[in-house]
Amino acid sequence: MNQKKNPAILCASALAILCAGFWFYGCGKGASKAKPANGQNDSGASSTLKPRPAYVGRDSCVECHAAAVAKWEGSHHFHAMELPNDKTVRADFNGTTFTHHKITSRFFKKDDHYMVETENQEGKQETFPVKYTFG
Repeated sequence: MNQKKNPAILCASALAILCAGFWFYGCGKGASKAKPANGQNDSGASSTLKPRPAYVGRDSCVECHAAAVAKWEGSHHFHAMELPNDKTVRADFNGTTFTHHKITSRFFKKDDHYMVETENQEGKQETFPVKYTFG
């Protein structure tokens, strides 16, 4: 079954996937770890350093913000950042190519992983894994 794909949808999908890949690749490097919340440093001596703020999870918010959580769960934002699988990936990853501004990107699966081959920051072809989906 060979269907024509809407170029705007392919472009938006490619851009979202590339942005996610670059964002996660760049943001994951050099992340610092929070200090223990009990006021102790690694040596056991007391410290006046407070722990760094960190994501506490959606369950911490539900009790006070039930209406907002209900709206969020019914929106496409709820599906952002899901792991890629056959249910969450809607794009064609069967070797589909997309060309925009003379850059051709190829979408494919390798084993059970979703991959995008496209131009990197240096202008060379590189293959990136799709780590998360958007809406």
